[in-house]
Amino acid sequence: MKTVNIDDVYVRLQVRHPYMSDKQKAIAQKVRDAEHVVEQIKRHVDDVFDVEVVREYKGTCSHCGSRWTEDDPNYNGGCCHEDQDQYELSIKQGVTQ
Repeated sequence: MKTVNIDDVYVRLQVRHPYMSDKQKAIAQKVRDAEHVVEQIKRHVDDVFDVEVVREYKGTCSHCGSRWTEDDPNYNGGCCHEDQDQYELSIKQGVTQ
C-alpha cells in the first residue's frame, strides 16, 4: 500500500506589480521586486537554507499569443490563420519536422 509523506516544505512568494500595459516592462518590474525581496530575506532572516528568484516560462504563439500546446516548435496545431499558413508553407517547401 502506498503511503504519502511530506518530502519537503518551502515558502513560495509571488510578487505583485501594478498594472502596466507593456507586459515586458511589467515582467521586468516583477523580477526587480523579487530580487529585492530575496536580498531582504538574506539580510534579515536567520536559518534560511536557500532563497532565489525563479522564473517560469511558457510557450506562446508568436502570431496570436495563444498558449503553446504542441510538441512541434514550429506549429501550434493551427491556433490562428498565421500559424496554419506558416505550417502549410513549410510543407510546400519541405522543411517540416
